[in-house]
Amino acid sequence: MNFYKSTGMNYFEKVSHLVPVLVLVLCNGGKVKGQSSQGTDPKAFDYGDPYRMPLLMPDDFDSMLLVSWRVEQGTEDPHNPLLEPAMPWDAGGIMAHGTVLHDPIDGLWKAWQVSTPPEERLDAIAPKGWTQGLWALHETQRRLTYLESKDGVHWYRPKLPFVHWPGYDSTNILLDLNSGGTAVYASVIIDPKNKTWPYEMFVIRNPSLGPDPNHVGNLPAPSPDKRGTYRYRSHDGKDWKLIAGPIHPLGKGGDVSYVYRQADGSYVSYFKSYSFLEGDRIIPYDNNSQQLIRRIGRSTSPDGDEWTKPVTVLGRDWRDPGYAQFMELCPLQVEGGYFGMATYYDASI
Repeated sequence: MNFYKSTGMNYFEKVSHLVPVLVLVLCNGGKVKGQSSQGTDPKAFDYGDPYRMPLLMPDDFDSMLLVSWRVEQGTEDPHNPLLEPAMPWDAGGIMAHGTVLHDPIDGLWKAWQVSTPPEERLDAIAPKGWTQGLWALHETQRRLTYLESKDGVHWYRPKLPFVHWPGYDSTNILLDLNSGGTAVYASVIIDPKNKTWPYEMFVIRNPSLGPDPNHVGNLPAPSPDKRGTYRYRSHDGKDWKLIAGPIHPLGKGGDVSYVYRQADGSYVSYFKSYSFLEGDRIIPYDNNSQQLIRRIGRSTSPDGDEWTKPVTVLGRDWRDPGYAQFMELCPLQVEGGYFGMATYYDASI
């Protein structure tokens, strides 16, 4: 896990994979209170500082004379790496696809993220339906794990009683494969006002990669898709109770989703969707078996259970190369609009 600092922006995120991070800006005009990171108290994000300029866009200027736009390069934090693989269940990879936030309840930094064990063999034969050379065991071994930090720099793995590992009675694993297959993209939301269940989580499960392909806990497996979004709640952010699912259909091949709670209590999700439009260029050797284009979809929900039909909000246009695709979008509401981080997939690599 690496952190990036920036001299000209508030947040930088390093994304591992062959995808650069793009900065997106959407201006909505007027003064807006900030959306919390994965749903913490909006009052803590009141951008009322009179010395802080709001987000500016070209149409905010009467004249563009002597005006320029630039993105300043981030500077890697000298404390990196903040966390490295160390346990058998995360020796193949740690700190991916989840939520990192500062908990307003106890003041700790916390992370709900994916850990994977190492590859047992590099020459393993790909199972049916997979392409030899593009298959890896870790795809089937992704578990949800939990981390804590007092300062956001020095992270540790709490020893928890929920999941055992050979030779370890306590681990930091929250959801094992026997609870519903792999678990990725955990969106954790904290509501300090909810004294009974202050922690809420939306997470993608794939029970076809677990011992019971027909269930996630006591709930049915998604159908006809292999992956589905399931909803959990917790007293402490560690011991999670399954309450609903599958919800928020992601479509065939959907494996990316971030869910946020808005100021009015409703929910919004940004996720990867597949489509094909007139003029789309398909890369024949791309590992997308559907031969469709990756775009960013958006859905909303009044209660977290019933979701609207997805609407595409980000895709390739005339300014992008023909092989450009998009995987993830993480928005942050600031005064005057939204600031977003998007992962860009180069399908030609």
